[in-house]
Amino acid sequence: MSIQTSELADVASNLLAGPGLTRKERCQAWVSASVAIGDETKSLYFVTLALASGLSVSLVKEIILQSYLFCGFPAAIDGLIVLRQCVVKGGYSMEEYSDSRSISEIRSDGETLCRSVYDRNYDKLIANMESLSPSLAKWMIEEGYGKVLSRRPLQVQDRELCVVAALAVMDRERQLVSHLKGAMHVGVPKSRLQAVLESNSILVSSEIVEKNLRCLQRVTS
Repeated sequence: MSIQTSELADVASNLLAGPGLTRKERCQAWVSASVAIGDETKSLYFVTLALASGLSVSLVKEIILQSYLFCGFPAAIDGLIVLRQCVVKGGYSMEEYSDSRSISEIRSDGETLCRSVYDRNYDKLIANMESLSPSLAKWMIEEGYGKVLSRRPLQVQDRELCVVAALAVMDRERQLVSHLKGAMHVGVPKSRLQAVLESNSILVSSEIVEKNLRCLQRVTS
């Protein structure tokens, strides 16, 4: 079973003191994961914790915005509503990064980032996606890797850690394996990925955490 709301503070405090991630990195992953599972009470706790730990409103918003790619618009909207509640209560400003890139720059950035994430499997990925849906293959580059994942506020390693956290709690094994590999392709060490997966114990069952850790072991063996 996942941790109950009343236990969050104690468990989070113990995990924050653990190895593998900085306090801000762990908070980023928790925001992403809590939005992914759609638990607004826990999202409220982790967004509040993230802001109190020094993450800017625009950075937290960026984490929530990218969730629409993996969790859908409803999850992103609910997450942003939680963020607005925290902003109002904490007296922050509801700031947001303004992206000035052209459409051609966005597509170019998307191709570059996707190649970095998938490395030598990039061509295979594109061929597979186009066999499923040419439209979705195009959207993946332009919308996913271009418009969203290559935006400047979050570094690619931090984005991949947040993606891994979200896919793991949703038990999306196929996509999780792809992004575990992708995270390592862009320089995320196994120890940080393991720490993110273990940190999800505050949100999901030990069975899901153990399953995710076995995925990481397969990817790195």
